[in-house]
Amino acid sequence: MRTIKFRGKDKVTREWFYGNLYAEDDRGRTHICTPERGCLRIAPDTVGQFTGITDEEGREVFEGDILEADYKYDIVTANGAVDPDNDCICYGVVEFDNDSLQWSLSVYKAESHIREYLKEEDCSHVPLCIFGHEYGYANPNVKVIGNRYDDPELLELLKDNQQ
Repeated sequence: MRTIKFRGKDKVTREWFYGNLYAEDDRGRTHICTPERGCLRIAPDTVGQFTGITDEEGREVFEGDILEADYKYDIVTANGAVDPDNDCICYGVVEFDNDSLQWSLSVYKAESHIREYLKEEDCSHVPLCIFGHEYGYANPNVKVIGNRYDDPELLELLKDNQQ
């Protein structure tokens, strides 16, 4: 069974809270409800859902996280041999792609193989599933390096240094 949970930042302390989302009360406020702390008012623009996967270090991956992702692919050499597990590193933000109805990486910076994929598909999102994750297992090809709320300068750096 998959775990459905959310995170959001407290409006006052800017501390992260994890739990159930109570989207709006009668005053239009958003809350995260936790067993330990009860329901806490959070900034609605910081809400992110758990994707169901963890990174190489076992950290949960949430919507809004900035990832370094390693796409492993095979190359067929000139003599017909297969050269497996070549690396293609890309960086981006985890988002839910409403067109394909799946978690994806909105790519900010990528090496050539992923850039070619994006051109062919005419999009800027790469489904997280191509990075080899299996639900409930740590993904050795993905690493959380920040999030869009705490590390906006990291996103700017990635945008400025696109390959």
